[in-house]
Amino acid sequence: IDFIHVNHSIADAVSIALSTPVGTVFFTGDFKVDYTPTTVPPIDLGKIAEIGNNGVLALISESTNAERPGHSLSEREVGKAFREIFSETDGRIIVATFSSNIFRLQQVITTAEEHDRKVLILGRSMLNVFEAAKSLGYLNYDPATIIDMQQLDSLPPEKVVILATGSQGEPMSALTRLAFSEHRSTEIMEGDTVILSSSMIPGNEEAIYRVVNELFMKGAQVIHESLSDVHASGHACQDELKLILTLTRPKYFIPSHGEFRMLYRHAELASMMGIPNDQIILLKNGDILEFGPEGLANFAGYTQGAGILIDGSGMGDVDQYVLNDRLRLAEEGIVSVMLVIDAQANRLYGDPVIQAKGFIYESEMKHVVDLCQKRVKEIAGELWEKKKPLTLHMTSEAVRDKIQKSLFEYSRRRPVIMVSVTTI
Repeated sequence: IDFIHVNHSIADAVSIALSTPVGTVFFTGDFKVDYTPTTVPPIDLGKIAEIGNNGVLALISESTNAERPGHSLSEREVGKAFREIFSETDGRIIVATFSSNIFRLQQVITTAEEHDRKVLILGRSMLNVFEAAKSLGYLNYDPATIIDMQQLDSLPPEKVVILATGSQGEPMSALTRLAFSEHRSTEIMEGDTVILSSSMIPGNEEAIYRVVNELFMKGAQVIHESLSDVHASGHACQDELKLILTLTRPKYFIPSHGEFRMLYRHAELASMMGIPNDQIILLKNGDILEFGPEGLANFAGYTQGAGILIDGSGMGDVDQYVLNDRLRLAEEGIVSVMLVIDAQANRLYGDPVIQAKGFIYESEMKHVVDLCQKRVKEIAGELWEKKKPLTLHMTSEAVRDKIQKSLFEYSRRRPVIMVSVTTI
C-alpha cells in the first residue's frame, strides 16, 4: 500500500495505491488539486503520474463536485478575501466555518493578527479541534492572539474576531445561539459582520436561512460564498477529475463518493476522456466487484452496507425498528396501563392504573385516566357477561387496541401503549 499526499479541507489527506497480484487499484479519497495551498505542499501529481506510468487496473475517484465545471478555488484565495473584508470592517467580525478545517482556522487567525485583532474561539467542537491542532503543531500563531470570554468585554469591537461553529445553522451551535440571543456570555450586536466560510450542504438551507435572517434583524451584515471568495471547496471539480484520469490512465474506472447523479456525471467525464463505456463501472452501496486472475472485472454479489449504530456501551444492537420506536416516543409520548385480574372471581381486581408521559398536559390527565379505565372495564364487563374467562381473552393486545382507538378519537394522536396484565 502506498499513501500519496493530496490536498483537501482536512489535514493529512491521502490517496491510496493498492498493489495486488492482478494490478494496482488507485483510490483518490477526498481530494482537490490546489497548486497554491497555504501551509502544506501541493498534491503530489508526480507520484500519481508515476503510478499511472506503471499501470493502473482500476481508478476509484471521488465524485462530489463532478457536476461543477472548471477548477476548485485555491485555499489561498480565501485568505485574500479575508484580508479584504478585515481591512474594510470596523466592527466585530464573526467567522463561522467547519471546525474540521484546520487550514481555514489558521487563515482566520493569521488575518486577525495582520489586522491587530484578537480571536475568541466559540463552540465545543471548534475548541476541541483547535486544542488538538495546537498540540500537534498544525497551527502557528502568537499565543496572545487567542482570548477568552472574560477578555472579550474589555476590547473594542474593531479589535475582535470570533471564530464560531454553526455554518450549517445547527440548532445548538455557537452562531445560532449568538443570533437568537441564547448565548450566556455574548450576542450579535448592530455593526457585526458575519462571514459564513462554508458551502451550504443540501438539506440545511432552511436552518441556515433562519439564522441568516435573524442575523440581519439583529443589525449584522452577512457575507457568504455567493458574495465573496470566503470558501473553497475541498473536493475536485471537473478539470481536476479529468487531470487524475489523464495521469492514471486506468483500465477500469469506478466513480465513488457522491449521489448517483454525481457518479453518473463523473462516468460521462471518463467516457469523454477515452475510457470505453464497458470499462466504466457504476456501483451501488453494497455491490461487490471482483477482479479475476487476468484483471477482468465482474460482479460478485452484494453485501449489506448499512451503518453500524453505536448507543451507549452497545455497538450494532440498535436497528431502525428501535429508532422508529424512539421517534414515536418523542413525538407521541407513552401511556402505561396496568391491571390485575382475579382469576377465581373472573373480575378485575381494583381499578386499572394509568400513567402517561409526554402525551398530554397534566391538566388533562384526569380525563385520560378516566377514559382508559372506562375502556378497560368495558372489555372486562363484556367478557364477564358472556362468561368468558378474562385471563384468556383480556390480553395485552386486546386492551392495547381498545385504548389506542379511544385515545386517537380523543386527541388525534397515537402514543405508545404499554399494557401489563397480572393474574392473581
